[in-house]
Amino acid sequence: MKKAEINFQIERDENKIPQKIYWKADESPYEDFEETKGIFVAMWDDYHKSPMTLPLWTNFEVEDMNMFSVGILDAVAKMVSTATNNEKMVRIIENACKDLVQIIEAERKSNQK
Repeated sequence: MKKAEINFQIERDENKIPQKIYWKADESPYEDFEETKGIFVAMWDDYHKSPMTLPLWTNFEVEDMNMFSVGILDAVAKMVSTATNNEKMVRIIENACKDLVQIIEAERKSNQK
């Protein structure tokens, strides 16, 4: 069985607030660590039958953070579709994503005035 690694490096300030986040994966096209503004790692805790999450972010623009959040939800919809084929759940998540994108776009237009 082939193993693969994904590594994260987090630079934190004196209050342990992430200032820079870097990632590297064995199967990534990048050879060195790449900088990113945020990560969201989710794992299943089989003992407690609940997800464990690790959301970390640096200084994001609010609109970018909103789109990052919608992107995570969209990825969840794709995962549910592939893993469970629960199309009703997928539709609900996808519709929520569409609604959220409309809200973000309306806010963007409102802020441009």
